[in-house]
Amino acid sequence: PDAGGEPTGCADVWSSPAVDEDAGLVLFGTGNCPSSPDGWTRFSDAMVAVALDDGSLVWRFQPHEPNNDDLDFAGAPNLFTAGDRELVGLGNKDGHYYALDRATGELAWEVEATEPGLNEPGSNFSTGGFIGPTAVADDGTIVGGTAVGPCPCLHGIDATTGEIAWQQDRAAPTYAASAAVGDVAFSGGTDFTLRAVETATGEVRWEQEMGGPVAGGVAVQGDDVFAVAGLREPGQETRAENSGVTRFSLPGGDEEDDGGATTTSAAPSTTLAPLAAFAPTDQGCVGAPCAFSFSLKDPPAGVAPAMTLEVTTDPAAVAVRASGLGPPEAWLRPGSPAAEVGATGYAVFLSKGVDNPNGALVCVLSPLDDAAGTADASGDLACSSDAIPDLGSDFDRLSVLAVDDPSTLPPVAEGFDRLVDTVAFDPPLRPEDP
Repeated sequence: PDAGGEPTGCADVWSSPAVDEDAGLVLFGTGNCPSSPDGWTRFSDAMVAVALDDGSLVWRFQPHEPNNDDLDFAGAPNLFTAGDRELVGLGNKDGHYYALDRATGELAWEVEATEPGLNEPGSNFSTGGFIGPTAVADDGTIVGGTAVGPCPCLHGIDATTGEIAWQQDRAAPTYAASAAVGDVAFSGGTDFTLRAVETATGEVRWEQEMGGPVAGGVAVQGDDVFAVAGLREPGQETRAENSGVTRFSLPGGDEEDDGGATTTSAAPSTTLAPLAAFAPTDQGCVGAPCAFSFSLKDPPAGVAPAMTLEVTTDPAAVAVRASGLGPPEAWLRPGSPAAEVGATGYAVFLSKGVDNPNGALVCVLSPLDDAAGTADASGDLACSSDAIPDLGSDFDRLSVLAVDDPSTLPPVAEGFDRLVDTVAFDPPLRPEDP
């Protein structure tokens, strides 16, 4: 694909291909081109079919003009029949699902399930749309979840017509593959939860909190469902500490093995001695204020937030100042369990780990005049603390959450649903050795 030139990283293949042995086809999707438009090729952001016997090109399909919007075909294709047509389908990070004639690559139908998580067009960074592979159920419903962006939902799509059959927003952003058996689909999310849903309606049959984010698909064997949990923080050296496999069984089978799954709440920070100092580190937000990007989650409609963070290493201290956040409940993801509970304020937490976050309350945002002891009536919020709880570990993330009870970290299943914004530390903030 690079025509004998230097590799460009364009048209990379993210996931497993699908194989139609009868038709002699290997079908797969490709990724974006970070050097676009100059590096864009005829295989960038594409669905491709090659001959099984010799790898020769049969057809290719590109729904986008050359761009730098990170709109990959990330999952493995679905092979299914719609009426009398043999189709191949695949979701894209643009939030659309595309169904093509398997023999010719002609577009049979296309449906927009959601919008891409693209905060800055041309930035080569998109967080949403379809990333994990979808599944086709026996009733002809395509089931799959979308990632961080508008409506991080589970979607049900009619495989014949391409119409949206249902959408449900209980699920948090989803990177995991979906799997379907009979009239049930299984899907796990970043809310540390595995769900079994009705393929016809999207109704949740059951859900179970896992020991970590679910970023992989399940395996079904007989009456058993095996699910994996755990997700390493991208770009961090921190290893996943609570990864594992959980087995679910129907009643009447062997005794259920929970695979060691655990849940974690915030450490009781009020009883812990404070850190004296962080080890020196040269990175943003340390020693000078930095701005939160608000790039992971769209702010509520009508809100124009701004927020800064400054970390001091000696003594160990954190200061956050915010304006324009609006009401806390507006930040809760609609339809989520967190939205059912509500929010009354904003709290700042330091934590370690994504798979099994261990964290502590730093401070609670309050009106600036209260926080600073001044008569400032700007309506800004602020908080600071030099009593950082010593958890016996380092911290790789600071998060501001819309909370109902600021004394503890919310349940891990509600983390994204309550998120205002977050900042990662690389390397982590480490306690200074005595």
